[in-house]
Amino acid sequence: MPKNYLTKEQILAADDSAFEDVSVPEWGGTVRVRRLSAAEKDAFEASLTIIHQQGGTVVQKPNMVNVRAKLAVRCIVDENGERIFEENEIADLGRKSGAALDRVVAAAKRLNRMSEADLQEMVQGLKNDQPAASPTA
Repeated sequence: MPKNYLTKEQILAADDSAFEDVSVPEWGGTVRVRRLSAAEKDAFEASLTIIHQQGGTVVQKPNMVNVRAKLAVRCIVDENGERIFEENEIADLGRKSGAALDRVVAAAKRLNRMSEADLQEMVQGLKNDQPAASPTA
């Protein structure tokens, strides 16, 4: 049976978005959670790293502060699929119920094919004070 290879146009035109409505009784209603684009997922993963200069070396460390809120801010949308939170509201969302946020984050992880093991693997790859990759390498 011949394979149906996709063209560039077919790939770019494909609607590969998805969402899940999540009941959050702690907040008194339902939250819509969406799948991230590849660029958005990369940005989320990059937000889990702090890069700084230490002496003459560039060092990267894991940054797991408000990790649930970082993901939720990117995935919670209104009924039209528009984000309702901005990046500068991560700390605000992080102060909400952990149980409520866990419901939202569980849906976000399912939709974005992320597991707890994936997150831990990213962190393990960033052992404390690991020199960052050289931009010229």
